[in-house]
Parts: sequence; C-alpha cells; structure tokens
Amino acid sequence: MPRWQIVADQQILGLDCYFNDPAFDLIQLPASAITSAQLRHTDVLIVRSVLPVNATLLANSNVRFVATATSGSDHLDKAWLANQHISWYAAVGCNANAVAEYVLCSIAALRQQQLLVGNGLTAVVVGVGQVGQRVATHLQMLGFTVLLHDPPRAKIEPDFISTSWADLIQADLICLHTPLTSANNPYPTYHLIDQTFLTKLKPGCVLLNAGRGAVVDTQALLTSGNHIHLCLDVYEHEPAIDLAVMQQATLCTPHIAGHAITAKWRASHMVYQAIMNWLGQPMQMTTPTYPQPAVTVDPQLFSCWEDFVLACYDPRQDMQRMRTSIEHAGDVGQAFTQLRNQYPPRFEFESRWHQVNKQKF
Repeated sequence: MPRWQIVADQQILGLDCYFNDPAFDLIQLPASAITSAQLRHTDVLIVRSVLPVNATLLANSNVRFVATATSGSDHLDKAWLANQHISWYAAVGCNANAVAEYVLCSIAALRQQQLLVGNGLTAVVVGVGQVGQRVATHLQMLGFTVLLHDPPRAKIEPDFISTSWADLIQADLICLHTPLTSANNPYPTYHLIDQTFLTKLKPGCVLLNAGRGAVVDTQALLTSGNHIHLCLDVYEHEPAIDLAVMQQATLCTPHIAGHAITAKWRASHMVYQAIMNWLGQPMQMTTPTYPQPAVTVDPQLFSCWEDFVLACYDPRQDMQRMRTSIEHAGDVGQAFTQLRNQYPPRFEFESRWHQVNKQKF
C-alpha cells in the first residue's frame, strides 16, 4: 500500500488521531510555514481559511487533493485547481451551529445593553445557507419578523422568497452570512454593504457580520456616521484589521464565531471522511470522541434565555481580550492571528446543558 504524505495546518484539531495509520505521513505545520517548497512531495494538503491555495502555492507540488477544514472556500482558487485536475473539499456546515449560537449570544449581549429590545423588531438574514438558515430559525424563536435575502438560492428554488435589497433598509438587525464573491460572479458580494446602503439604514440598526469581512466596505463604515451599531467577527484585510473599525464597533471579536471545540472536531472528521473517500479506502475511525466541558450549565437555574446563553458563552469577554491585545500591539496582524491561534476552548450549547435537564428556551 502506498504511503501518502499529508501536510496540514497545525491548528486543525484531531488530525493526529484520524491519520495515525502507517499508510499516512502526517506533517503538521503553522500556516505560515506551508510553502511551495514544503509541498514539493506532498499528496494531500489540509488548510484553514488563512492560507490562499492557488498556483503560487501548488504549481511545483505533487498535491492532488486539497481539503479545507472550514465551511468557506473562497481562499481556494477552484478554477485553477480544476484546470490542474486537483480535487478539493470544503467542510461545508461544520461550524454552522457554532456560528448560529454566536449570533444568539451576541444578541443576548446587545439586549443587556438595551439594544434590540421591545416587540415588533425586524431582522434580515443575508445569505441563507446552512448558517443563515439556523440563524433565521433562532431569530423567529425570539419573536423577530425575519426577512431572507439570497438571490442565488431564489433562482434555483422556486418556493424560496428573497426579499428585495431595497426593502432591507428598515430592518432593526441585519445578519450577514454570505460567501465572498467577486464582480465576475452573477451575484457579487464584495463590498455588498457600501456607503449608499449604510447611510440609508435607520438609526439604531445593528449590522452583524459573521460571514466574510470584505462583504462590508471598511471605508464606508468609517465615513457613514455613527447611527448604527456594528457587531463584527470578521474584517476586511484580515489579519491587518483597521483599528478604527474595531474601536467603533459596539461588539467585536477576532473571527472566532465558528471556533467551538465541537465544530473544529466535526470539521476534522468531515475532512478525514472526504480524504478516505478520495483514496477509496474505508474509514478506520467512524465516531469521533469530542472533548467535553468540565462544567455543565443547567438552564433551569436562569430566569431568561439571555442569562443562560451568556453563561455558556459571552462574546464580550472575547471583545475585551481583543481590544486589550490589539490596541497595545506593535503588529496588529500578528496580534490578531495570535488571538485566533490561542483561542480558549468554547463549547456549543448542547454540550453545556445539564445532562438531566436538556431543554432550550
């Protein structure tokens, strides 16, 4: 049986458990150390969104399969990969639940600041894929009137109603969950949120971006006034983010919305399954064992849903760490990357519930 060399980003959890068979030579490296020279004799490459995979990286390599342990795949030059007959895979949906829970926790934190309170609120979900659909469900449960905007989905699904762009400006909450697409795409999302759109939003609107940073025009954010509240997990030009945007945001975190432990292990399992399918080999490890939190949370101890979800995860703690670290950093990009690489364990709600009282608000 041939021995397959796999090079992987060392931040991806559990790969040493999945690829511990003698048939695999697993090399785990920092993303910055994954170079063209390093990949010369590599068969399989496993990355995260921080590493662009294109001709510059792979032109002189032996790589035949690329997997990204992320839902998004805009960091992969898919046209070039196809032209080179290099197969690729993205772990679509791996962190959908984690990101949806992040949105829920962010709303809870904002409500404690007396934002998004009251009845008759309208929310818009822009990009209704696996994440956006979960977010929409959560928002409906909270009593929001939920509008959906996803023209590509409406084109292929006759029963899907995509609210027109012009009708979104009266929303109280706008949640962005789109991929990043360029002007060559029929539905480009690069700078979808621009100066014109931002200035039309009503005062007090919350713009929450947990999708892709460049969907929002940074300069437009800085020049469109302070009439809206920014809730940002992603930023244009990461990791060298604009400090002024971070300081202007009501809530900001360092691109960690999907960084729950379960989501990371789920991504690794999906990648492992895809690689074994590509090799035509049976999976040796079929049921991953995820780490569990040391302390569970009983929802019956809380009088409202906001207190419960914030006991599981409070994004304001990440905001404090981020601002403290980056505002005093000599190198903003390095500090941002370090925050992501050294992110403390976070667990999805289900693993935090008291085992006897599994219920949701």
